[in-house]
Amino acid sequence: MEKGIAEAERNFAKKLLDRNYSDEEISELTSLDLKEISILRKSLKN
Repeated sequence: MEKGIAEAERNFAKKLLDRNYSDEEISELTSLDLKEISILRKSLKN
């Protein structure tokens, strides 16, 4: 169950990144830390 929640958080964060939210805003809206958000941001650029 927790794995599904974590995946949902990452998918939500990706949508926020697509809408140009800052890493700090995404961290506040999700349970993700800045390091994980940075990794997601880099993966979307590739």
